[in-house]
Amino acid sequence: MEAIGKHKLEFYKKLDAMIDEKQNVKLVISDSLYDEIIQSIKAGRNQDSQLKYWAKDEFRLNSKENIEYLETIGGKMIPRYSQLFEIINALHQTAGHGDKEKTCKQVYKKCGFIKREVIQIFMEKCPTCGRELMTKEISKLQDTYTPKCTTLVQFSILDMASKGDRSYKYIMHARDSYSQFSWSEPLLSDSVKDVGTSLSDICSRLKAPLMLQGDSEEFTFKVIQFVQVYFSPYLFLHIMVGRSRDPGSPSFLEEPNSDLMNRLEGWMSQHKDQRWSDGLLETTYRMNGTINPLHGKTPFQVMFPNRGTIPLRDSPTKAITEPQDP
Repeated sequence: MEAIGKHKLEFYKKLDAMIDEKQNVKLVISDSLYDEIIQSIKAGRNQDSQLKYWAKDEFRLNSKENIEYLETIGGKMIPRYSQLFEIINALHQTAGHGDKEKTCKQVYKKCGFIKREVIQIFMEKCPTCGRELMTKEISKLQDTYTPKCTTLVQFSILDMASKGDRSYKYIMHARDSYSQFSWSEPLLSDSVKDVGTSLSDICSRLKAPLMLQGDSEEFTFKVIQFVQVYFSPYLFLHIMVGRSRDPGSPSFLEEPNSDLMNRLEGWMSQHKDQRWSDGLLETTYRMNGTINPLHGKTPFQVMFPNRGTIPLRDSPTKAITEPQDP
């Protein structure tokens, strides 16, 4: 996740530099110009702006889930400037992490007004091709994980405000119900946007769950809407809302949450470091490498049955294993 965030910052930094260097504002459609085009199309003849002729000739307006967006006259979705990274990233994965030509083919099939130069900036250092992530074969994961996995994903938000780790105040903990495989990420807030963005990352790495279940059905529904809009309209996701827990009953992830917190407390004690966010990745990694009695295997082995495991040499228990990365 950190590698993807870094790549996104570098992508927009290089893109802005290219726009300034070429003095070509038409290289991309800025968010402000995007909104002006929408307003121009809505206004129709009732305007004096020269923009109306360009808008009329090049664009048409469409909507999904009450979210308006632009299309080319031929019906291809046109992204905002702020959506470029996520769209190219998703379609690059659809292309099987292929080269620039394969990625361009996927992009041009779905979208309009994305220049080859923009795609090239993204391709220079793709985070999911393995240059910045732990595994070099993320593109093959969809072919190696167990089909029953990601049918139901449960998530919970843990309040960490009392722990005082810089600006981080929450942990988003998600778990695949079948494999017991966990994801976790530090959050600045427990808002729909922050939680939805974190869960969107899971969708982009593997696939969207068929059902998402949280402690609050209303909040879960809003998160699903955010995820769908985040990927929409170029990857139409359909995620069902799982039944919420009964009032007064424990969280769906009460035991996994407790396990995560105990391990995280152990990490902070061992490293004499109260910045819990620094140990969250390692803690979750070890959880996924611990044999689960439900399957008699580690969550890693159930989620990715075709990948080997090796023991963690510094582990205090022989039950902990981890995937064999290159």
